[in-house]
Amino acid sequence: MKIQKEVAEKLGLTLSPEETESRRAGKLYERLKNEKKILIILDNIWAHLDLKEIGIPLADQHKGFKVLLTARSVEVLSTKMSSQRNFQVRLLDDEEAWTLFRKMAGEYIEGGEFKSVATEVANKCAGLPIVIVTIARALANKQLFAWENALQQLRVSSPENVQDIQASIELSYNYLETEVLKKTLLVIQYVDLTFMDQLLMYGMGVGLFDGIKEMEKRRARAQTLVQQLKDSCLLLDGNTNDPDFSMHDVVRDVVKSIAFRDRHAFTNELSDEQEWSEEISNTFKGYPSIVLKDVKPGVLPRVLESSQLKLLSISAADRDSSLEIHDKFFTRIRELKVLALTNMDLASLPSSLCFLTNLRALILCKCKLDDIAIIGDLKKLEVLSLYDSEIEQLSVEVGRLTQLKSLDLATFNPCIIPPNVISGLTRLEELYMSDFVQWEEEGLEKDGPDAILNEVRYLSNLTSLDIIIKDVKSLPRDMSFEKLKRYKIAITSQMDFVLEDYYLDQEWYWDFMKPTSSRKLFLSHINTNSCLKDGHIMQLKGIEDLYLEGCHDMKSVLYVLDRDGFQQLKYLRVRDNSNLSCIVDSMEYVIHNAFPILETLLIRDLVNLEKICRGPLTAESSFCKLRKINVKNCNKFENIFSFSIARRLQLLQSIDVNDCHNVKDIIAIERGDESSNYSELIDNVKLGQLHSLKLSSLPQLRSFYFKLKTPCTLQQRRDEIILEEDINVSNTLFTEKVVLPNLEVLDLNTINVRMIWQNQ
Repeated sequence: MKIQKEVAEKLGLTLSPEETESRRAGKLYERLKNEKKILIILDNIWAHLDLKEIGIPLADQHKGFKVLLTARSVEVLSTKMSSQRNFQVRLLDDEEAWTLFRKMAGEYIEGGEFKSVATEVANKCAGLPIVIVTIARALANKQLFAWENALQQLRVSSPENVQDIQASIELSYNYLETEVLKKTLLVIQYVDLTFMDQLLMYGMGVGLFDGIKEMEKRRARAQTLVQQLKDSCLLLDGNTNDPDFSMHDVVRDVVKSIAFRDRHAFTNELSDEQEWSEEISNTFKGYPSIVLKDVKPGVLPRVLESSQLKLLSISAADRDSSLEIHDKFFTRIRELKVLALTNMDLASLPSSLCFLTNLRALILCKCKLDDIAIIGDLKKLEVLSLYDSEIEQLSVEVGRLTQLKSLDLATFNPCIIPPNVISGLTRLEELYMSDFVQWEEEGLEKDGPDAILNEVRYLSNLTSLDIIIKDVKSLPRDMSFEKLKRYKIAITSQMDFVLEDYYLDQEWYWDFMKPTSSRKLFLSHINTNSCLKDGHIMQLKGIEDLYLEGCHDMKSVLYVLDRDGFQQLKYLRVRDNSNLSCIVDSMEYVIHNAFPILETLLIRDLVNLEKICRGPLTAESSFCKLRKINVKNCNKFENIFSFSIARRLQLLQSIDVNDCHNVKDIIAIERGDESSNYSELIDNVKLGQLHSLKLSSLPQLRSFYFKLKTPCTLQQRRDEIILEEDINVSNTLFTEKVVLPNLEVLDLNTINVRMIWQNQ
């Protein structure tokens, strides 16, 4: 189901978790068959995987379909998966190995007495990149005796087999400078963490933040630790669904064995065939962390005995599990600091929960909950997460958690919040609420549909906020957003607004939900003047991700919403804003630097949009980081880029223009295109990084770059340069003036040009 979900997301296909696997497979199969050519990569296969059960067509069912598999063992590919062609990834030769080793360890190893020792250490890595990288980074900047000691350890083993590879990586682990770094790596492995927010919660159970009270400072500590582990090559950047970090499987195996051997954590999957025994109970004793996965009903004991336990995570095999926890289960683990229960049906929480007086974080994820009043007895609780759980109403007793600093109410179904609960959590620093959160009827009658805002405004320590505001008029004038470091705020007049259902374009919804950035603002069908009048939007610092939809009073984006040029904005999506005539208006306001780090620009259904930029932009950094532009159904557009913008687009990778009936050119010179030397205006357009160009339903298109007469007739009129159009325009899409050296995908549909390439 995980593979089905990830493939479906890439295709913009929605699969419901309630559907059977076979039903999901059928929908996925039909969707994949509609693609003319497609490649699916399944990384790190360990055993037989039935592609038909997933919904992936076989070669004889789809000629344009290919599947690429990677595995550690050729036997898995050839025997278990019956792969047609296998490619062995060879080891690095001596020169390649030394180049990589030197890059990771530093140039200083080339000199003096280090050279001979470092060379032998590199040779002991046997050309295996994972070993080279981890050992070199572990020894970087170390003194000579550390290198000699590492060499001595490597001499007794050779990384030519799995056991000795593990020994080599353990050497890197041992060279971590602090115990806190080791604890961080361990907890990431045995709880299987991939996001910073998870590390903030579970890290409390292993002492990562002892002595640090503010969540913001804890986050900085977590980010620093993760970066140090990445620098040591024991962690990697995230690679799927935008996680913050990941771990190489070989490293994961080593860390797992260390955690068990040195009694840092006990992890196990308890099957229904396994009965709880005294032997299992004795095994648990002495471990500070226990992680039990896919636990079946009837396996857990009545009482868990582990006096030193600080972190406990139990997840049932599936969400509808009837797994029960006995009322006395928690009576003998009173030192517990972090408790995580996942996929459980908990009509009421066990009464023994009140004995966990030292509990700092309670994570109830994907659970069915009813009565959670007992949580009010956990006076030291700092983090409470009900992420993706089903609960009808938050208990009034939650308001008694006066030490609470982080509250996650991103629930699975509508959750009613009683009045005065939120406002009573005066130390709250992080508040996450989904679009399912509702206010109790009494509050609705008294204060309106967004009564909760009247309580949120009293949270003076708030630095993180995730909220949907369904009535812009309900924003209190004295509500301040200035302290927010992270936010995902949606403001909409749609009273029945549910974010997932609202998006016809699933790509936009999933982009909004992904943790690709930490500061997101979504404005839908509102009068932006109402937000601007009281300064709420202007208070939001460093917006990274901006969505504008149905804001019909807006005539331009830049300056209206931000007077500094959106210096931190990376993603901009604008849709269905009927009065919007340009994105940037520098004719009315002086704008020196616009969108200097913008990466993605999506503009759709803008009936009056004429151009991206009206007027000159003086700063060379404006739009210089743009990588992707997507334009659809904007019928007043005549060209996508002016030359003054186009010449800045050295990083542009993808252009997609669709259903814009008046577009004549993708790039054109306009009056106002600034240049100190006119010869620059007729220079080549070179987009060196562009690899995908898709143009469809553009009946008026005449060229990619509008060609001018040479020599050109110039007439000076005040400060304008008038450019005379070449009367011999040949209706050729690409001329010699257009240079696209790395173009890989050219997709043309309903394009009325006589010639595609000229002299190319």
